[in-house]
Amino acid sequence: MRLFFRIGFIAVIGVLFSGCATIQKPVALQPQFWADSSKTIGIFVTELPKADTHSVGSQGLLDVAINQSAAKGIRGHLQSMPFEPFKEELTQVFSKALAEKGFQTKVVDIDLKALKEAKKPKGTKAQKGVQYNHIYLAPLKQDQSIDLLLLIEANAVGTIRSYYGFIPTS
Repeated sequence: MRLFFRIGFIAVIGVLFSGCATIQKPVALQPQFWADSSKTIGIFVTELPKADTHSVGSQGLLDVAINQSAAKGIRGHLQSMPFEPFKEELTQVFSKALAEKGFQTKVVDIDLKALKEAKKPKGTKAQKGVQYNHIYLAPLKQDQSIDLLLLIEANAVGTIRSYYGFIPTS
């Protein structure tokens, strides 16, 4: 009985951790999208996360502690830097690129926390390549007078360095 419990526990933990390791594949843009440039595209960049040093590679627990300690100075410097101008510049770059393709663009300000959680439409079956956002964005079409929304969300801000143990490889 104990063996069954241990195997079950390990399986559940493995499933949970493998879910965290899945990377979302890029959503393919249909070629006919570029043909209809009469649409207004809203551009919104979410709040940027706190800047930090990120380390990747094969590291043990002690190695992580050593690497974090060694990066303490740069971490403090990164956290003191303002990244809001980057957010504005990113919005301008996408706005300019879409305007060059003939689209009308509009920088929108959205309170994502005020929007509802999205539910998969009833009667829809899983289709290969079809993905849904976790936030219900349909009300933005009327509220912001936009046809499409380019939602840019940064997962991490800062530096990245690869390690093998406590030895930097980059």
